[in-house]
Amino acid sequence: MNSCGRMEIEFGDTIMKHNKLCKEIIFVIICFILVSCTSCIFDGEKKKSSEEPVYEPDVVWKLETNAYGSTYQPTQNGQFLYLIECNYTSVNKGLEQEYKFSMTKVDLLDGHIVWTSPEIFRVNKSPVVVINGRLYVQTSGGYLYVIGDDDGKIDAVVSFNSIYMDRGATMISCNGNLFWSNINCYNEGEGVIDEGLLKFDVSKIDFTLGPEQVQHIEPRLVWTDDVADVGILMRPVAKDGIVYFQTYDFWQEKHGSIIKTVAIDADSEVVKWQTPTTTMNGDGHMQIFDDRLYFFENVISCYDLETGKCLKEKCRDTEKLDTEVYIGADSPAYYSDGKFYYTNNTSWATSSIAGIPQNMVKNIICIDAKTFAYVWGDLPKGCGSLNSKPVVANGKTFVATWGRGLRVYNSETGELIGAAENINTHPFADPPQYNGCIYYFDADHKNLKKTLMAIKP
Repeated sequence: MNSCGRMEIEFGDTIMKHNKLCKEIIFVIICFILVSCTSCIFDGEKKKSSEEPVYEPDVVWKLETNAYGSTYQPTQNGQFLYLIECNYTSVNKGLEQEYKFSMTKVDLLDGHIVWTSPEIFRVNKSPVVVINGRLYVQTSGGYLYVIGDDDGKIDAVVSFNSIYMDRGATMISCNGNLFWSNINCYNEGEGVIDEGLLKFDVSKIDFTLGPEQVQHIEPRLVWTDDVADVGILMRPVAKDGIVYFQTYDFWQEKHGSIIKTVAIDADSEVVKWQTPTTTMNGDGHMQIFDDRLYFFENVISCYDLETGKCLKEKCRDTEKLDTEVYIGADSPAYYSDGKFYYTNNTSWATSSIAGIPQNMVKNIICIDAKTFAYVWGDLPKGCGSLNSKPVVANGKTFVATWGRGLRVYNSETGELIGAAENINTHPFADPPQYNGCIYYFDADHKNLKKTLMAIKP
């Protein structure tokens, strides 16, 4: 068995441990994800569907960038977009590559570069966080870089133990402080450091010292579970001084623990409520719409922000695989006109592998925001799994895909308006919107370049 196959099985097994109700469907969704994606990305000859209409995007401007990685999320703050860029330099007679990272601020109005920061240490997956005119970015090795928004200069460098590094893309801000989930491990002298929610007080940073003097400031663990290995994979959200997050147990069958959704006051650090769940996995996406907390993962759920009460939930009945489209999500949702739009990890291969009718398999989904009823969906022919967030503008739904380019649908009916298969889109990105435009990357994997495009919908 190749390494790709082993990754699929391990990932699928981890998720299936968390609830019995969705075991079968989660396996169907996760199994062969990597194989499907790989076949779409690296198949040199893209099969174009002659029967499909062609979409010709109205490109306002283009900017060639060195935007890093397929999973790193650029950060939008109004008119500006912040990119982590990586310049690759061949060393050791071309046998190895040296990676040099920096941050670039792009003006979305016209596509010009405002500034590029000095070199920073290798970044992790957490997006840039903006607080009071400064940008905070975590890096590998336990460092936090603080960059001035006006000039791109490094204002300060903070170090902390590697055990306090972000486990994934979880870092957010609330009431002027940073919050993220830490990595559970043993630290000599301190014993086992539990996983949980960390709080970092940015006011403790002395900006008079400059970047040359690295400051050692540790964050504080403000919430942890009483069960080992219970961490946080899902990026928290915040509103009105309250941080909301959901737990994830890496060894649920061993511990017998239950996934919890938690609301904690950012200032007092007092838990407002904790709600257990036996249906969710803790590895999806949380979002706030209209003072409601929504979860998009193997099930779709809606919670009351004040009480933590589950108001509505849509679970998949594993006995209806042949008659109902699975509406589970693997991307953040876009809300527009009473509907949610998102994607999931099913692929063109799912039907034949799982024995599910082809018309029941969709990786682009639209559901009613009140009832969670399925409205429309699509599975582009030959398409791999997706993690891309759709964007709705001018009655059109834009979706970046693996292997099928940028696809555009009628938002109401789901009818395909057209596909721009000449654009090698960046599916993992959360597409920014500004000044009537949508922004996508057109990736050149061979030359490790990504061209940022402003598209008028």
